[in-house]
Amino acid sequence: MMKKKNSSIFLVAFAGVFLFSMACQSVQVPFLSTPTPSSTITPTATSTPTITPSPTVPPIPNISNAALALMDLPKGFEVIPNPPAATETEKFYGYVDTKSFQIIMGTSIAVMTDDDRIGFDLMLNNPDMLIELFAAEDMEFSNARPIEGMDIYGDKSSGFMADTNIDGLQMVAEFFVMREKNVGGIFINLHRVNKPGAVTTEEVVAILVQKIASVLK
Repeated sequence: MMKKKNSSIFLVAFAGVFLFSMACQSVQVPFLSTPTPSSTITPTATSTPTITPSPTVPPIPNISNAALALMDLPKGFEVIPNPPAATETEKFYGYVDTKSFQIIMGTSIAVMTDDDRIGFDLMLNNPDMLIELFAAEDMEFSNARPIEGMDIYGDKSSGFMADTNIDGLQMVAEFFVMREKNVGGIFINLHRVNKPGAVTTEEVVAILVQKIASVLK
């Protein structure tokens, strides 16, 4: 019984470190910066200044409503303690089910400018960039391979899986990334090999896609 309790504590602690590491990596990605609208003044031939409006920037969507909530997951999941603070353009979330030894975590992002969208789509199609984004200290992923059927959502989407090891336990990490208009979603489903856990990646994807679509209406 004590061994099971210690394993549960370790899983929650690991998930917290993993989520924090993911947040630290994410804020270093240059295309996730918040756009700052500005206008420039251009003098005319008669020296009368005119204002040239900047390109229209769409309103920032409510990112908190585009993220997975605890109520979206089966009973047994709990919130990872002390998640990174949300910002206007980014919200992190993380949940753990110690009974099935499963971690669900990710981030929802406002992708506001053309440069942001180009960078996000580049990351979306590059597993190495995503692995670096999700990598926690002393944790390595290997044997990355695509997940079929994950490229049909939103404007852009993709999914892949990779193998990893947590304290000697063989695990599978399933990644999903999508962008619809100016909202991006990234999440990882971490579970034991050959044991999908209490909820599958496909089930979580269906929820996330619906949530992102709802904030764009």
